[in-house]
Amino acid sequence: GLLYDWRQKLETLNRSRSANADGYIESLELSNGLQIYANGFPYNRFPIYLGGKASKDELCELGNRIGISPMYPFPIHRIREIQENLDHRDFEGAETISDTLVTLPTHILLNEEDKMMIREAVIKVLRHERKSEHGFRQGVGCH
Repeated sequence: GLLYDWRQKLETLNRSRSANADGYIESLELSNGLQIYANGFPYNRFPIYLGGKASKDELCELGNRIGISPMYPFPIHRIREIQENLDHRDFEGAETISDTLVTLPTHILLNEEDKMMIREAVIKVLRHERKSEHGFRQGVGCH
């Protein structure tokens, strides 16, 4: 019974995810930023790269109740259980991603108020980031 009409349910869920992601791309003006965004794509979580760890922490704190979350709490080379397997090397790219990546919800249960609160939280952090850093670094954040 749970699988009855699963294809239609999946299509409905994917259309909702795509529409919510497209809404983020448009309302946050992300089409001019990193070339990782695709319109019409059903993101399970919508990725946003910020300018640094302070901005990421601020956004995650502001958006915790509305589904904004860090993707990676720390980079792979800082996982104690596998550090020895990595010869205690540092991975700068993994560090950058864990310090700057947050994800936004795209699920079908988001209502207009949720979406507005998410957008406002992101915009607030982006504005704060721009003021404190005197502009975004090209290719790192959202424009």
